[in-house]
Amino acid sequence: MTIANVVPTIWSARLLDTFERTAVYADMLTDVSAEVASDGNKVELGRITTDPTIGDYTKGTDITFQTLADAKTTLSIDQEKYWALSLDDIDAAQAKPALMEPAVGKAARKLARVFDDYVAGVLAPSSVAAANKTAMGSTAFGASSADDLGDVTDAQAKAFVLKINEVLATKIQQANWDAEVRGTISTDAAGIIRQHLIATGAGSDGLQDSVLLEGQLSRFLGIRLRIDTNMASGVLRTAGTPLLRIFASDAAYWAAQINRVEFGRHEKQFGDFAKGLMVYGAVKSPYGEKLHVIEV
Repeated sequence: MTIANVVPTIWSARLLDTFERTAVYADMLTDVSAEVASDGNKVELGRITTDPTIGDYTKGTDITFQTLADAKTTLSIDQEKYWALSLDDIDAAQAKPALMEPAVGKAARKLARVFDDYVAGVLAPSSVAAANKTAMGSTAFGASSADDLGDVTDAQAKAFVLKINEVLATKIQQANWDAEVRGTISTDAAGIIRQHLIATGAGSDGLQDSVLLEGQLSRFLGIRLRIDTNMASGVLRTAGTPLLRIFASDAAYWAAQINRVEFGRHEKQFGDFAKGLMVYGAVKSPYGEKLHVIEV
């Protein structure tokens, strides 16, 4: 195997790993990519609609059987996104540091954000039912004229944490989703909880790394949590701004038919190129609403 084959293979693996680590919803929701046919653009998701009945048994008497009924939900693979970069040999020779590798890494991270924004829109559209939302109120974090996270008081941060605990202890547990409970949180909401942890001595003010912060927030709230940087920030006094999305791991399904990165040399120019293509889709759970949004 030549170097020309080895290097693109290594880069491709790095980029796919970068996408998987950056894309928040890729590992938080159910991936059904393995069920996508190579020559199709849809996945048919079957579900049982029969609600089993528990009956009393009497020895020596016949039991009653229920006939199972099912329904289907279609996941369409209809999102087609690409990126393509080119670098002339002269620019590559004169540039310090190297340009191509960080550029394609940035492309992978940006594609992950586009993917996240789409999947989040499928999971939690603007028309979430009122029963699946909890509003803090536009003055929960101070005067409506303020817009700085630094204006949030310790008492307000504590009230926010208590509201999350109330939702988890009542609406989420009582919903009995029968799947792992997970959540995505805005940077502002993560900052408010972090403020509460520091104020109570339960956290460190040195947690600047997002991965470490996600781990601490997950342990504190008792659910697997990721920070979604696509969620709005700087609008803590605007009603309807989402702060925390709590959902089941099967609240939505997604699939990728193609997630490919290619590298090569231009045929009629002296230079390299890199390009990536992702074809994917997502659909809301066929088992009903498994989402609760805490918002301003």
